[in-house]
Amino acid sequence: MLPNALGSALGQDFRDFEIVVVDDASTDDVPDVIRRYSDPRIRAYRNEVNVGLYANHNICLQYARAEWVVFLHTDDVLDRNALSIFGAYLRTNADVAVLVSSKGDASRACRSGTGSV
Repeated sequence: MLPNALGSALGQDFRDFEIVVVDDASTDDVPDVIRRYSDPRIRAYRNEVNVGLYANHNICLQYARAEWVVFLHTDDVLDRNALSIFGAYLRTNADVAVLVSSKGDASRACRSGTGSV
């Protein structure tokens, strides 16, 4: 599943972003999957112990360098234009602090007027 998530991120029509992978001490092949990619936008880290979803999100935020963050889990896939849609919306709606999108349509979050679906 991780290759699908990474592939959808790397396939974005918006190209200026970073990918921060924080492996929460998984027992699967995350390190091997990450090694298959040579894209300099990917930075990978591994927790020595499993800290759980919310603590791992906080760790991701510590490593992130960008102004905006999209959490993409191993079973998620981004629409090809998701980052462009999110960025355009956030640039024109500075009062929105959190933007939530459901699967299948990245633009739905931006049409609701509230920044969430």
